[in-house]
Amino acid sequence: MIVVQNFARENLVIYYDQKVYTQNYIVDRFEKIFEKFKDKDTSFRLYFEETFPPKFTDYFIYLYSDDDKKSELHHKFFSQLSERMQDSDIVIGRCDLTSSIFWGIWRYGLPYVRFYGSKFEGNFQYVYDGLDFKTYNEYIKNNSPRFGKKLDVKKDPRVQGDNPRKYYWKRHCENRDRNPKLLMDWFLYEIVDYDEVVEQYLQEKKYQQLPVYTITTLGQYKGKQYDQPYFIPYYRNIGKKLKVVMLGQPQYKENSRLNTRFLMREEFMAMGISSFRSFPVYNKWEFETDGTIASQDRDYNELTKLWTGWFHNSRNPARDLAHIKTPRLLFAHSDLMFVETMDKFPNGIETGKKDGYDVVMSILGNSSWHEDIKNWTLAVQCYEKLAETGKYKLLLIGRELPPSLVGKVDRIAQLPQEKFFSTLAKAQILLVPSISDASPRVITQALTMNAGIIVNQHIVGGWKYVNEQTGAFVDDFNDIVRLVEDVKRRRAEGILQPRKWFAEFSTYQYQRFHIMVKLMWHRFNFDTDINGFETDEERYICLACQ
Repeated sequence: MIVVQNFARENLVIYYDQKVYTQNYIVDRFEKIFEKFKDKDTSFRLYFEETFPPKFTDYFIYLYSDDDKKSELHHKFFSQLSERMQDSDIVIGRCDLTSSIFWGIWRYGLPYVRFYGSKFEGNFQYVYDGLDFKTYNEYIKNNSPRFGKKLDVKKDPRVQGDNPRKYYWKRHCENRDRNPKLLMDWFLYEIVDYDEVVEQYLQEKKYQQLPVYTITTLGQYKGKQYDQPYFIPYYRNIGKKLKVVMLGQPQYKENSRLNTRFLMREEFMAMGISSFRSFPVYNKWEFETDGTIASQDRDYNELTKLWTGWFHNSRNPARDLAHIKTPRLLFAHSDLMFVETMDKFPNGIETGKKDGYDVVMSILGNSSWHEDIKNWTLAVQCYEKLAETGKYKLLLIGRELPPSLVGKVDRIAQLPQEKFFSTLAKAQILLVPSISDASPRVITQALTMNAGIIVNQHIVGGWKYVNEQTGAFVDDFNDIVRLVEDVKRRRAEGILQPRKWFAEFSTYQYQRFHIMVKLMWHRFNFDTDINGFETDEERYICLACQ
């Protein structure tokens, strides 16, 4: 159907359905009509413009001209009205009639406001009311059935307020895809992997500037000593520990579990952190050979269900951590080593000259337990292969040398931290043969000292630090010579830049840790008292910790 509307004696406005008629059809059709007026000194101009808004929603269209000063007020008012109507299904549009005035097509005053609504069956009504939000709100309530229905929903007390946890049903009354705040709320409460959630927070500058939290052991609390596995965030800016305890390994002694329950009764927020072998991922070999791992019985698993979140090292948390239903984040204490390592050198340290050892390996302890964790078998095989070439300077720190390496590899006992870091600063490569290792801090300490890394491909944690700029994975000792040469080649070509890569990786790691802890503190209501009222910041600080 073609609708013809006469706005004035000299103006003929034609509305047509673009799905049915083409512009060529309209031109051909009306050229025949125009022919009849040739001898009557009448001229016609034909313009094609987008006209009617769709019928499935309601529109305010204000008509204006850039040459009209009154229109400036409409620009400002309708811009603000558009923001207020963001979630109302009311669309604000505008139409510049400057050219229509110039050609004499529009001969009326400006500005004017039209309201296209389903109530008018696709037509419009002029709005002559003043530019007042309250007046327009009343007009919309009276003339937009769609808006009226939405108001009826919003009267429900469950959808009032800003707290999404308290007003859960709000998420079911509004389209969260159109509201970033509600979409983020859905992420926070419906998923368990928080990596992307934390990254979204870090897009805002205020979160990038959050104070630094690091990790230490709990230490003394109310007359008891809490060492490993009791870790706690430490607020570096004010030198205070937080009332958040992170458990880093299974607790095989009943007394240890009682201590954990005691801390939770003391209003500590409990979390888990991967700091011991594959924990909390189940590994059959570890379960059969390590009593600490085997202590994860039903009672202990019930205890972990009370924890608010996890910091883990898993490559595939959906598979490996399916038994953990609380929020989790890919994060380890080793992520924080750049600043903590450099704290040992307030005057700086030279990491560019690699005139020390070609390969360094640090394996402390001579027990069979240490052999298992550090994969001593692969360590010896790799060093034997490198020693056969006779061209590498090799160092073992800690463990006694086996007879096959005596006289071929240098060995020194455990070093003080500053001396150890200085040794890494002069070394080309750190070799880490471990598999059953949570996330060795020695890896990122080496990266901070600009040493390349060669890491066991199957290591539990620490795999995320290995890339072309930092080093390589090893799976077979027969490949070790090739891998060492490849890492040294990349350094010579400027590709291998371990310190630079880790410095960039470390930029917001403290803030990631901070955000996750605070999110759990809020989500599990540690920021409110028993009556639901917000508490002051002091509750977050462990005043009794020493």
